[in-house]
Amino acid sequence: MGTAVSRSSGNGRVLPTIFLSLWVVMIVLAACEPTIPNVPAITVVITAVDDTDALADAVTREVGATVQAWMGETATVMAQGGVTLTPSITPTPTVTETPSPTRFVTNTPTRIPSETPTSTYAPFDTNTPSAPIDPETAWVRVAHAWREVGSLLGQTTPVDVYINDERVERNLDLGEASNYLQVAPGAVRVSIRPVDADVSNAAKTPPLASTVVEIAPGGVVTTLVLNSDPGARLLPLQEDPAPLPSGLARLTVVQSNSVLLPVNMLLLSQGRALGYNFSNGDVVGPVDMPSESYIIDLYDAEEPAQQIMPLPPMTLANRVSYILVLVPPSRAEENLSGTLLFTSTTRRVSTDIGARFINLAQGAGPITIRLDGQNVLSNFPVGSISDSIPVSYLGSTAIVTDSQDRPIFSNQLGPWTVPEEQGTDKIVMFVDGPSTSGSVQLGMTVFSQNPPPSAINASIRLIHGLPNTLPLILEIRPVRTTSRTNEFNTPVFEQIGEDVLPWVVVGRSDFGQASVYVGKTPELYDIRVRLEGSPSTIGELKSIQLLAGGTYDFIAVPGPESGSADLVLLQPDVQITSLSSGEGNPTAVYEAVAATLTAQAPQITSTPTRSSTATPTGTPIATNTPRPSNTPSIPPPLLGIIPSAPNTTASVVTLDGLNFSPNQPYQVTLDDSTTPIFDSTTNGNGSITDSLQLPADTLPGPHILRVCVDCQRGPRGANQTAYAVVLVASLELTPSPTPEP
Repeated sequence: MGTAVSRSSGNGRVLPTIFLSLWVVMIVLAACEPTIPNVPAITVVITAVDDTDALADAVTREVGATVQAWMGETATVMAQGGVTLTPSITPTPTVTETPSPTRFVTNTPTRIPSETPTSTYAPFDTNTPSAPIDPETAWVRVAHAWREVGSLLGQTTPVDVYINDERVERNLDLGEASNYLQVAPGAVRVSIRPVDADVSNAAKTPPLASTVVEIAPGGVVTTLVLNSDPGARLLPLQEDPAPLPSGLARLTVVQSNSVLLPVNMLLLSQGRALGYNFSNGDVVGPVDMPSESYIIDLYDAEEPAQQIMPLPPMTLANRVSYILVLVPPSRAEENLSGTLLFTSTTRRVSTDIGARFINLAQGAGPITIRLDGQNVLSNFPVGSISDSIPVSYLGSTAIVTDSQDRPIFSNQLGPWTVPEEQGTDKIVMFVDGPSTSGSVQLGMTVFSQNPPPSAINASIRLIHGLPNTLPLILEIRPVRTTSRTNEFNTPVFEQIGEDVLPWVVVGRSDFGQASVYVGKTPELYDIRVRLEGSPSTIGELKSIQLLAGGTYDFIAVPGPESGSADLVLLQPDVQITSLSSGEGNPTAVYEAVAATLTAQAPQITSTPTRSSTATPTGTPIATNTPRPSNTPSIPPPLLGIIPSAPNTTASVVTLDGLNFSPNQPYQVTLDDSTTPIFDSTTNGNGSITDSLQLPADTLPGPHILRVCVDCQRGPRGANQTAYAVVLVASLELTPSPTPEP
């Protein structure tokens, strides 16, 4: 009902008068009615709410209900006393509550599905191991992912890597991986040791970690060096060697971060999950997923709505495998986890080879490379070198576009139909080409990693990738140490200096070209590159371990800063080397025996003698008869010269060779030079009887002549190499007459 109180706009004396009147009425009613009814009980309802707005609404409702009950009781008492309340003219809002939506209160707030990832994110399917493609071989490598908890930024522990107690990698640092090595299937011992001051290839110090890896026929294993808090541990990771279809990449994730709580790994943009409750020591994958860019978000496994951190963006290339390792963060990192991404490998179909792409086109900037309509590299910066990407040796259509998606190159990559080219990896360089009508155009140069096969030597060469620079010179020097005993009677190793072991030139190259492969004894080397005619070094690599039969391409590319340069080592996808220096390998035995037989030469003296007259009639060559166990099935090539040391020559030398491949071309080089000074063809019976003129600038003294028969065809050629010593006379010395008898 309405209220009976009139409102006035005058003074404030009306209300006291009304309350006085009501008090008098109540006294009269009390006198007339001896019994006063009891006031009804008031029930207080307490409602639990989950937020501030609901609390305000609940208070309003309860206060309104209390006022209404009080007014109703007052009107009842007054009606019993004969007093009727008359509504005022002024309308008064009703206290009747407006119905509101029913609120559902739960213990846990209900989240909007689009805000919080739920378990509805479907994980990727893990691959089923496939049958081995090549059951006669197996591959193994070591990847360094060992970062101790709480380490300082830049603080790492380099290691030496040993396989079957033979060092295969020197000074392997965090984030680096050795090359894949081909081994026989079965048990292989993998060890890591501290970087010892003694550079000899001998295991003297106790290993930091060691394990025996069982590699199945045709299997591929990456042995990860991980943190064991403290120390290191080795985790053999069996990879999936199955070839990848176009448009897909393969990813394996390893959790090696002991300070990270169990997490859910989600790909929010794809609505997929890589794994749930991912804890330290767990491995997810390998999984095949589209080759594109990804951001992996880590969410708390126990509180699925709580995001811990996103991992750095990663781009997965087409038909390439990867291993992602979560490692403890350094003290300088704000995140709860660090990451390391290693490129892996897979077996390929029979028509596939590996290709590394290099962008040296400074005028074009970042480029995008498409092969047969498929993007393989996007936004590829200048100076970058790609991972090994499978391509067909039958050929592919290559299209390159600039950052604005304008075509700047279109041509055929391959085919490589020559048999010796089909099984070798390629290096593809894109360089600035001639501009047409003001538009940028690219040129392409392809190099094959196909040195002459060797079971006892390593093959190295230089590739010049620095635009607008002079020719480059590649130099190497072996790393060797001497030992002495200090006052504590312990051995101290000191590296032999450059004055004793000087730098030796092994290659020269102009821009966009490569020097020829040079064979070197397998050991540790320092390798540097300098500009021709300048002593300044523009790039250097320390303590590079070369293995017997290995292929090593050193390429100079622009550095990250303007005017800087980097020296990078590129190896084939798989190094088919001869561990243990080819021990027991018949090819290695034959090569060693042949080198021993052809390297025989008498002691060289500096006594000047009369130069003998060259004659086309070759004198018989004295040969050594090897032991029966070392006698090769094929007679080794033999080379002699006229005049032979200790006789000297002024300029002309006659070659006298036997047991070479008949009717094959050959080249002659002098000392470490790779430029031929003479070329000809062997006779029909495999002999060599040719005279050659030495270069006019040949210095007096001893020199090495190198004859290489059928070397132009690469591994398919005979590659018969023989050496001889020639002694060049000094023109300033006058020969003494020969005494008469």
